[in-house]
Amino acid sequence: MTIDTVNIGKSFVMAYLIRYAERVETSNGNVYYRFNGWFQQLPDDFEFILHREDLPSDLSEYLCRSGLGGDNPKIEKPKI
Repeated sequence: MTIDTVNIGKSFVMAYLIRYAERVETSNGNVYYRFNGWFQQLPDDFEFILHREDLPSDLSEYLCRSGLGGDNPKIEKPKI
């Protein structure tokens, strides 16, 4: 049995580290970051969820659309 999501809870370290991660904001308003896996930042808080295997549908749709190129949304690269 694998755990698909891990609720990390409030983490000021994660809030600092996200500046070094790729970023996606879906049409649903959800914000995700990618280090080694995809992390979701919950609205109005420093709480994060790690999505390990099954991605949420809005993130999966975003990634599919971004891969098509053109005027589709793009993954934001970190500004180092």
